[in-house]
Amino acid sequence: MKNLLLLLFVPLLPSCLTTGGSVPSGVKPPEIKPAASIVLQPSGADWSSMADVAKAVKGKPVTVSGKTLDLKGCQLVGTKLKKYPDKQDERNQPLRVNIDGFTLKNGSVRAIPGGVLFRGEDNVYSKLTFLDIGEDALSNVKNDAVDATITGCKFYGATDKSIQANCAEGLTLTGNYVTGGVTAVRLQESTSKAKNPRTKRVSGNTFENVRTAFNLSGGIRVEASGNTYKNVGEKWVTNNGASYTEK
Repeated sequence: MKNLLLLLFVPLLPSCLTTGGSVPSGVKPPEIKPAASIVLQPSGADWSSMADVAKAVKGKPVTVSGKTLDLKGCQLVGTKLKKYPDKQDERNQPLRVNIDGFTLKNGSVRAIPGGVLFRGEDNVYSKLTFLDIGEDALSNVKNDAVDATITGCKFYGATDKSIQANCAEGLTLTGNYVTGGVTAVRLQESTSKAKNPRTKRVSGNTFENVRTAFNLSGGIRVEASGNTYKNVGEKWVTNNGASYTEK
C-alpha cells in the first residue's frame, strides 16, 4: 500500500508533455504594449510592392525606407483577415509578401490566421514577436524564397508549427526563441532553384516546451551549432534524405 501511494503522488515530469498526447502550450508570452496597432484589411494583406506596404501602414508611426518596414514597436494585427474555426485550415488568410529583398523588423505580429507567407528571395525578418499564431507564424513558398534570414524573433503558443521554410536553401536562422506547438521549425528543400540544398546558418536558437524542435525532409542539409533545448521531446527528425548535424 505504501508503494502504491508513492506512485500515485509522483509528480509528472514536464517532458511528458512533449512526447505525445496534448500539444505543449508553451511559456506564457510577455505583455506587449505596442506603439500602435496596424489592423490589416483583407484587401490590403497582399504585399507585392513597397507601395502596397506603405498603403497598409499609412498614418502609423513606422518607417518605410527602400525595401524595409521598420515597425518601431508597432504591431501588425490580423483579426479582420479571413479565418476558419480550425487553425490548420489552409484557407485561413495570410499576410502575403512577394518582394525580393524585403525586411520586416522591430515589432510584433498578432493573430494573422495564415501567418506571414513570403515568396521573395533574400527576405529578412528580425526582432519580431509572434503571438496568437494560426497555422504557422512565418513561412515561405517552395522554390521562390531562397536565402531567407530569420533572426532575433520570438514565437509564442503555436498549436502546430512556428516556422515553416518550404524553401530552406540558404536559410539563416539565428538567435530565435520558440515555445509551444508540435514542431518549432519545419524545413524542406525546394526543387527548381536548389543548387546547393544547405541552410547557411542555424545557431543560437532556443526551443522550450515543444514536441519537436526541427523536422526536416527532402535533401536539405543542416549543420547547426549552439542551439538550446528545454523540455523538448525530440531535437530533430529527418525524412526522405534530409540530414541534420549539431556541434
